[in-house]
Amino acid sequence: MAGLKQVQRQTGVALWRQIADRIREAISSGIYDETGMVPPETILAQQFGVNRHTVRSALAALAQEGIVRAVQGRGTLIERRERLNFPITKRTRFSAGIGDQAREMRGLLLDEAKEEASAEIARWLGLKSGEEVIRLETLRHADRRPVSKATSWF
Repeated sequence: MAGLKQVQRQTGVALWRQIADRIREAISSGIYDETGMVPPETILAQQFGVNRHTVRSALAALAQEGIVRAVQGRGTLIERRERLNFPITKRTRFSAGIGDQAREMRGLLLDEAKEEASAEIARWLGLKSGEEVIRLETLRHADRRPVSKATSWF
């Protein structure tokens, strides 16, 4: 599998932590999407050049984070997050806010119009009330899920 190479033993970072980080990255990039499952511990141990117990520790850490879930008799399932962590700040940017949580981000223009600026919009844009502005209504998606609807004036 691309991106899953043996871990480095002399980095000062525990092997199980390095493996957990690599598996998390692989899940984020969609490497396991075909099955919705992480490969068996024995396969991962071989890929990373470690024993099964080290892989088990990595998977346990990912389970604590809510990224995977062990199901007896089936293997380790990838948990699909229904919620995104989206910090709101004064100048939040959609792509920066979503970050690595989504593989596909896109925007859809719902409506656009030329209109007269209200007193409040004019004040925010440094214009005179009644000057012409362009209003855009947009909807943003992350992995085909709607996550943000915005109105912007220019």
